[in-house]
Amino acid sequence: MSFLLKAVLGILSLLIVALGGFALLFNSGAQAVEQFCQEIQPGMPITQLVSLAEQRGLSLKLPGMSEASGTYQALVHTVRSYGRHVCWVQHDQQQVLARRFTAMD
Repeated sequence: MSFLLKAVLGILSLLIVALGGFALLFNSGAQAVEQFCQEIQPGMPITQLVSLAEQRGLSLKLPGMSEASGTYQALVHTVRSYGRHVCWVQHDQQQVLARRFTAMD
């Protein structure tokens, strides 16, 4: 087998491994955010929400975006899915009011 053919096959192999790793990482991030979103329920204290996000390695910045009603919308995501999969959490700075999982397409 010629050197050029070996080099091309080596590069293609590395590319396949890299793309496979990226797909696995991306999928695990989506699953982590979706599972987190399903676990939180209305009435959950904000301190528990923060603790759960930290345990799962998810990004949560409080208080989030202020709404006219006096509530807030916080965004929970992970770098593993490049921010594409998010959990929107509506809260009143004391407890969770609602949550919604979304894929940002």
